[in-house]
Amino acid sequence: GGGNSDSFGFAYLNMTGDGTITARFAVRTNYSGLNKSGLTMRESLANGSKHVFAIFDGTTNNYFLYRNSTGGNGTSSGTTNATGAFPEWQKLTRAGNLFTGSVSLDGTNWTVLNSVSITMNSTLLVGFAVCSRNNGFLDTVVFDNVSVTGLWPATPGTPAGLSAVAGDASA
Repeated sequence: GGGNSDSFGFAYLNMTGDGTITARFAVRTNYSGLNKSGLTMRESLANGSKHVFAIFDGTTNNYFLYRNSTGGNGTSSGTTNATGAFPEWQKLTRAGNLFTGSVSLDGTNWTVLNSVSITMNSTLLVGFAVCSRNNGFLDTVVFDNVSVTGLWPATPGTPAGLSAVAGDASA
């Protein structure tokens, strides 16, 4: 959040070291009028955790929100109305202690919202945050075309060189 505490829905994975999360913000339903939705990287699930957040405010603006100290206030920066419509793309990147939030109309040509240097743990929680900012109201957002690099543990790949022969029960 923008203050010194947080309250929102959060679907996440662990990311260790450098990495990027990219997704298309496809659909929103049940808009509360105050919604903040987007991609986030957080140091922990604790209230007041350090974080970065690429946000679509639900009307016409995208912005970058970050908290650079645990329990500190969030800072909003990098406001743009680069897209202002659905669908739109969002991207958050970590390179060392440098975090960059970007938006795009097509997932290829990006507008940087902001880059900030924040010292965080090597393993972060990376994913999607949705906040109606209206108690008792549930906003719903759909992200698709999701890509994440830097996951830990690494997501399993498809094994190569395996074969099965009918009637072969040996291991």
